Amino acid sequence: MNSRWHVSFLTLIGLITSQLLSIGVLAQTIPTDLGNFSESLRKIELENYDGQPYSLSSFEHQKLTLLILMAHDCPICQQYTGKFRELAQVDGLSVVGIAPSEGETKETAGAFAAKYKFDFPILLDSHQVVTHILKAKVTPEVFLFNQTGDLLYRGKIDNWFYELGKYRNVVTEHYLDDAIAAALAGKAINPNKTEPIGCMLNMSMKHH
Repeated sequence: MNSRWHVSFLTLIGLITSQLLSIGVLAQTIPTDLGNFSESLRKIELENYDGQPYSLSSFEHQKLTLLILMAHDCPICQQYTGKFRELAQVDGLSVVGIAPSEGETKETAGAFAAKYKFDFPILLDSHQVVTHILKAKVTPEVFLFNQTGDLLYRGKIDNWFYELGKYRNVVTEHYLDDAIAAALAGKAINPNKTEPIGCMLNMSMKHH
């Protein structure tokens, strides 16, 4: 290969790569500091409220997968039901509800889905297998993954609630929406972790 052409070619590749990184196309190749859950989650199969088994390996077929820990009797979850429906309509995003309470049944989860017109699965995690792997604390709590199982964002949906029972009249921080938009654009997510506010999970149900 002509040395002058070789240098020019490498320079061109460098410029293209730089441009791609600047617009975020290659940003998803940067490892996440929140960990990869491909091996731990892909082996898990939980039951949907309609009785059908659901494999968490399905995230491999989606651009992004959002796991939402939710409980039908959590007042804050009830306040976010409209947002849950909205998220389920985002192109490139697969939404999966996870019900971590041992008191949750197919009947209660099904009634919750029917009442609020959810068109996504709510999987029963009564033994808190997924909850333990994710080290979840409350409902609602969200976990955003890419196709390879990298955890891109975890925590709260936005800053509507700032304490239990206390909320802002106007939401000023849309953490999850921003994370989804950045991920779909191949850009870095900042912040990629927030402290969720919600109904505490029963610690006695968790694995030790």
